[in-house]
Amino acid sequence: MATFDWSSLLGKGALLKKGGDITVDSLSSKDVVGFYFSAHWCPPCRRFTPVLAKAYSTMTKGSNCEIVFVSGDQDDEAFKKYHAEMPFAALSFSSKDINSALNKKFGCEGIPYLVLCDGKTGETLTTEGRTCVSKHGPAFALEAPKIIAQKAAAAAKVKDLSILGDKVLNSAGAPINVSGADVVAVAFGDPNNRGWAQFVKSKLVEASAKLVAAGKKFSVVVSGDEKAIPDNWAILPKGTNSELFDAMGDMGAPSVLVLGKGKGGEFEVLVNDAVQAVYEHGAAAYPWTAEGIAAGERAAKARIAEMMKGMEDLRLLKENGNIIGGVDGKKVSIADIQKTAGVIGLYFSAHWCGPCRSFTPRLAELYKECRDAGKAFEVVFVSSDRDQDSFNEYFGEMPWKALAFSERGLKKDLSDIYGVGGIPTLVLLTPDGKVITKSGRDAVSVGAEYFPWTSDQMEAGRKAQREKEAKKAAAAVAKEEAEAAAAEADGAVVLRRFSGIPGNSPMERLAGQDSVYDISFGAFDTFATTNRSASSGTLYFEVECVSVGNGIAQVGFADEKFSAGRGDGVGDDSHSWGFDGNRVSKWGDGSSSSYGKGWKDGDILGCLASLDDKKVEFFLNDESMGVAFEGITFTGALRPAVTAQGRNYKLRVNVGKALKYSH
Repeated sequence: MATFDWSSLLGKGALLKKGGDITVDSLSSKDVVGFYFSAHWCPPCRRFTPVLAKAYSTMTKGSNCEIVFVSGDQDDEAFKKYHAEMPFAALSFSSKDINSALNKKFGCEGIPYLVLCDGKTGETLTTEGRTCVSKHGPAFALEAPKIIAQKAAAAAKVKDLSILGDKVLNSAGAPINVSGADVVAVAFGDPNNRGWAQFVKSKLVEASAKLVAAGKKFSVVVSGDEKAIPDNWAILPKGTNSELFDAMGDMGAPSVLVLGKGKGGEFEVLVNDAVQAVYEHGAAAYPWTAEGIAAGERAAKARIAEMMKGMEDLRLLKENGNIIGGVDGKKVSIADIQKTAGVIGLYFSAHWCGPCRSFTPRLAELYKECRDAGKAFEVVFVSSDRDQDSFNEYFGEMPWKALAFSERGLKKDLSDIYGVGGIPTLVLLTPDGKVITKSGRDAVSVGAEYFPWTSDQMEAGRKAQREKEAKKAAAAVAKEEAEAAAAEADGAVVLRRFSGIPGNSPMERLAGQDSVYDISFGAFDTFATTNRSASSGTLYFEVECVSVGNGIAQVGFADEKFSAGRGDGVGDDSHSWGFDGNRVSKWGDGSSSSYGKGWKDGDILGCLASLDDKKVEFFLNDESMGVAFEGITFTGALRPAVTAQGRNYKLRVNVGKALKYSH
């Protein structure tokens, strides 16, 4: 039997690998070949890559596997840095056509994504490679070939529902027959899983009731959550054919496997996981196949269009809404609000949401400015809080009206009507219900001056804001230039902003001290010296932790090719090396690892580069934390560099000669 020709997928070029590139043809000698779709910019990828690398490096004896990294990185340098963390092979970054073809062939729609194939036949064993690695660890390559047989066994047991086991009971412990159903949903839940407990379960309960009431032959079998389930739901005993279910995909909570009866009366898998469709569309998308979802989307659009008509003259709120003026629950008339308001804002928010808690005081300030200026602005709070007490606490901080917390159905309808995908969201309406803008948060940035925030007024406000910001930036740049010139004239070491927006992280040189700077970090900005560097000998400076309770930092050295782009700092490229006492880690070559000790306010970090030995070492209060980096390769000279961000985050950087400690 001929082995699969992997060059038909990967071409004839070499696959890159530490210790020596390998040929594409060599994959035919493997039992398992994996394709790992990933990118360094993706946080979930960076979390899974070490897991995969460890499993690969410690594969169980008898494993015969190769993995090929298929990069989603944005440039060749990022690809090389990321692949350097991987012990397995990689497709060359320049092979873009092959990369694209692999993504299409294996249906990669999101990363990280691991596909495991039979090395001899090229057949796909599973597209759930992450689950296989997470579950089996170093044995993943031995377990993967079993998946095809497990899938076949599962499919055979699905036909007559024997996959559900012999004892399917309801919550009262009585036997229940589900084989008479046309569609069976096998729901994997967990009362401690928020996705299941707060979102999916209630949607499935509601859909089940509607479908049964409509005469549909529909049954639900639930595994992992027997609490407060409908009497007509069956319970799958714990562990029943768990391996067979896992062969169909990741059946952890929350997931919903949908089985349907075919023309011959045998069951088959309709949908491997219908969780999203159940949550978004409920019974309208039954049985949650592609056709069902399309029908659900059409129904949702029709429903929203009808509800939008109901918002003409705010009828939906008049007929169904319970608008209250305070936590005492006293009802307020929408008609009275319409008589006095020029703009009505629907404020979708919740106390548990950090950005909401930051935005609410700003909105309250705008609200007060408008009212004080005689501009009729009214706001109705539409809560996404989780309980009445949280609603009461949060609404108690607000000066406006609210939709009563009990109006959960109307709250959802309003969210659907205005397409609220996240909070905080502020929708601005005219008194007769016409939409001014669904991006009302912008009104806060332009201010009360541009009330009632029509498109023309908002554009004028944005233009004025841009001009104001440009002037502010120009003034900040001029200030930075003047301070740098003054420091140089005084013979001090000049520390300057290397990246970031001028003025976001104010810096002040301390009077009467040699080259000591206080920096209050308002953004992830980087500062570096301009007239102090070294290419040989030693380079040392100190940083005092003035306020480091809430934030992150990367403090150390950078060479002449260091570049701190947006979101990058010291240690995020191959030309810089740093330490963070908040995350207790070192940063270099674009990656991090555990190192050193945590710092606190008042501590002093010493940073030492032994350039001839090509080492970087850090000290905390004059106690060495050990060599952090060895064998560093730098271009030109090194210079002190500091990146940080946080709440009230402040560092005192001493790049002069008068240091607390001397090394």
